Amino acid sequence: MELGSERVARRLMAGLDLLAGLLLVVALMPPTGWAWAAGAAFATCWVVVRLRVRVLGEPMDARGGSWLAVAAASGLLACYVLVLAASASGMWLAFPVMLLQLHLLGPRSGVVAVTLTTVAAVVLGAVSRGEAGLGYVLGPVVGALVAVASVVGLESLARIVADRQRALDDLEDAQQRLLAAERDRLRAEERANLARDIHDTLAQDFAAVELHLRRAATLLAPGDPAAPSVALAQQATAEGLAQARRFLAGGPGHRMDATLLGAVRHAAERAQADSGGRTLIEVRAMGSEPALSADLATGILRMTQSALSNVVRHADATSAAVTLTWEPDRVLLDIVDDGRGFDPDGHTDTTGGGFGLPSLRSRVRDLGGTLGFESQPGEGTAIAITLPLGSEQG
Repeated sequence: MELGSERVARRLMAGLDLLAGLLLVVALMPPTGWAWAAGAAFATCWVVVRLRVRVLGEPMDARGGSWLAVAAASGLLACYVLVLAASASGMWLAFPVMLLQLHLLGPRSGVVAVTLTTVAAVVLGAVSRGEAGLGYVLGPVVGALVAVASVVGLESLARIVADRQRALDDLEDAQQRLLAAERDRLRAEERANLARDIHDTLAQDFAAVELHLRRAATLLAPGDPAAPSVALAQQATAEGLAQARRFLAGGPGHRMDATLLGAVRHAAERAQADSGGRTLIEVRAMGSEPALSADLATGILRMTQSALSNVVRHADATSAAVTLTWEPDRVLLDIVDDGRGFDPDGHTDTTGGGFGLPSLRSRVRDLGGTLGFESQPGEGTAIAITLPLGSEQG
């Protein structure tokens, strides 16, 4: 939430500018002698001070320490003295001059400048002209007191507003941290539930299938044509069981001792073996692979596995290429095949097969990336995925 204390302060300073301009016009009416020259000097000094000297955003107690603020306050006083010397009505300018001096110098040094301005208003504006009435003396003095009280009060209000704004910012930060902690808790709880279900179902099934395949392998005669297929099924089952166990342990989707590039190459070898050698798959890398978070590495691997699985199962391709391009702030994943392709406009994914495009889009969206693909019947398919590294890197 924005309370806008800076905006309010700017409007107050704009009102002070307007007040000074109006009182300057009053002081110069009717124009006599060199009053216009004195008024022009005062107006120029006021504009320069307002444009060149920062009077907002600094704590009140910290003001007055710079030579620029002292020079600005002194220049205002000197120009005010010129107006007083040229016109008795210049006394009315004392109030805006005092306010600006206090803004420039703060409550300590500013009081000295206000006192000098008050003395100048009384001496030059009244006494020197023989108008030493009580009103001519009390006017500047009361104006000085009001100016000091007004600026100190406004500064106190601004400090209160700033403190409240900081409190609101701290509260918002605390709320965001609580929300993030709650999201993490829900995610951990969901993962624990999912891990329990996987342990009780898929992991047990993988283990049973692996056991049956091991027994089947012992029953095959040497050179049996089914032996390679059984060996591949054993390998796939063993890797599926290992991945399930890594998931249950909260680890990434690939072995911790392997780089992502190594895991992608292994996935390509598996897909090529699953095709029975009909599809040759090449893996290329450009740039140096950085350290990646588990989520990003697993996401890239899963997208590659999904795409290559569809190349083998549905595309009827003779060749495919997977390219990983590492850039300073992003990674590019390109998967191209020369298979049968499909019509993107008329394609609908089903649970029984298909390209799995909705799942791919979901993974890319979750990682904050972009997905592009091109395909036409008979002309193969090209997938281009761009994922940001950002905070994921390291």
